This record gives sequence, structure tokens and C-alpha cells, in this order.
Amino acid sequence: MPPNKNRKYRSELQILYAILNACRYPIGKTHLTYKANLNSTQLNKYLDILIKGSYVIVLNNKKITITPKGRVLLTKLKDVLSLLYELNDDVPDRIKRVMSRIKIMFKVKENYMVKGESGILHVFDYFINDNIKLAIKIGKGDPLELLSFMVSLIDTGLRGIYLNTEYGSEMFSIYNYLDAFNKNVIIVDDPQELLEFLFKEG
Repeated sequence: MPPNKNRKYRSELQILYAILNACRYPIGKTHLTYKANLNSTQLNKYLDILIKGSYVIVLNNKKITITPKGRVLLTKLKDVLSLLYELNDDVPDRIKRVMSRIKIMFKVKENYMVKGESGILHVFDYFINDNIKLAIKIGKGDPLELLSFMVSLIDTGLRGIYLNTEYGSEMFSIYNYLDAFNKNVIIVDDPQELLEFLFKEG
């Protein structure tokens, strides 16, 4: 979300939104920490609130999923956050602003090519060639686009962030079922979340 002078990290509303959004399909707790970009302590705190409120449930296989009540809350949170943080303002401009800040803090290369173990050259929109070593893809929520990015990360042995610029997309349906790849990629729905992730990593 766009910067707020009174906070360094995401608000509670943003965190609740991230968890509910990630739980739209059954997901394991470990993968949920990656998708919601939280540590286990934070996740447990907010999961407890959501479970007690019947917004999410834990299934027999220990995976967590959203309830009908949770879907209503998710929609309302999205509306509120859109008003508070102007989610629908010009996405390319916000990406440029965030990437400008990232370039100040890290060594960033654009349209960076990396040769994978297969011998194929993979091109990443941005690559942080620092201690972090992170590939970044700016995407539009297309499941095939996400799958291609995941395969590129596996072939190159890199971690990556997929910045989804289409907030209404249903690409999580493919993400949740590709467990083998999940640890390689983190999906964020707003450029500011990318910046916050890098603050933690850096």
C-alpha cells in the first residue's frame, strides 16, 4: 500500500486482508506465512482472531481456508483499503515510484537475463543483484504467466516476487496447488508490499 508517515509496516487491516486473500483456497500454515508475508508469531496472532470470528477454518488436513463469512469480510476490507490507500490509482506510476526507492537501497538490474540449469535464458523484469538475490516479475494475474515465472525460478535456483497488478484476478487457484514451487515465489498485490518485504529481508 502507499506509504503512510505514521506507520513503518502494514496496518492490521492490510494484514487481515492479506491472510484472508491467501486463504481463498485451502493452504498450509507454512505456505500462508510466505503468501501473507508474515512471520509465524504475527500469523498466529491474526489467525487466532480470524478463527475465533469464524472467518477462516482449519480443515481435517490442517489446511486453512476462508469461510463464507470471511469472504464477506474480505470484500469489505478490499473496499476500505481501496478508499484509504487508493489501491486503484495509476499502478504503473506507483511501480515506478517504488522501484526508484528500491534502486536507491539495492543494486537493481532491469530486464536481467539468467541462464538456467537447462541452458535456457530467462529474462526477469527486475533483478536485485545484492545480498538478497531476488527476481521480480510485474504481472497481470495470469495463471500461465505465474507458472512460467515459477519455472524460471526453479531453473535458475532463484527466489522471486510476483507483483500482481490485477487485484481481482484468480491466479491464487493455481498457486495453492503448486506446493513444490511455493517457497520460491511470493505474490504481492501492491508495490508497497514489495518494498516492505525488502525492508525485512535487507
